[in-house]
Amino acid sequence: AEQSGKSQTVIVGPWGAQVSTSSNGKAFDDGAFTGIREINLSYNKETAIGDFQVIYDLNGSPFVGQNHTSFITGFTPVKISLDFPSEYIIEVSGHTGKVSGYVVVRSLAFKTNKKTYGPYGVTSGTPFNLPIENGLIVGFKGSIGYWLDYFSMYLSL
Repeated sequence: AEQSGKSQTVIVGPWGAQVSTSSNGKAFDDGAFTGIREINLSYNKETAIGDFQVIYDLNGSPFVGQNHTSFITGFTPVKISLDFPSEYIIEVSGHTGKVSGYVVVRSLAFKTNKKTYGPYGVTSGTPFNLPIENGLIVGFKGSIGYWLDYFSMYLSL
């Protein structure tokens, strides 16, 4: 195939519950940007991932994505600041499983070309991982109720 010089964006996922009935979550879709500068999430060591918010790159400037918050409290916040643009995510992994009868994302870890952040949350249930050999994560979508029900990612190829 010929390279047109134009990048293509695809959505991969979801991981977690397949429908947002899991914890009556509120769906979100950040859309696609040009990179990731920072990920802010929160987790509970006994339950799952709670809040999720990303500072994206948009053509060389930071773009603060919406803060997607849990309906409940009691989470530990984590800030993952990437050394943009030289540091980027090469693998996303985690676990999905049931909490209070709901299928949710229980843990998340982000591996970059420089280091690994996490895992955060509870590493039990069904593991998943997405190695990104070529392409960049440029956006997130998903649903958060009590916990992160599910998420998908935009990949720029």
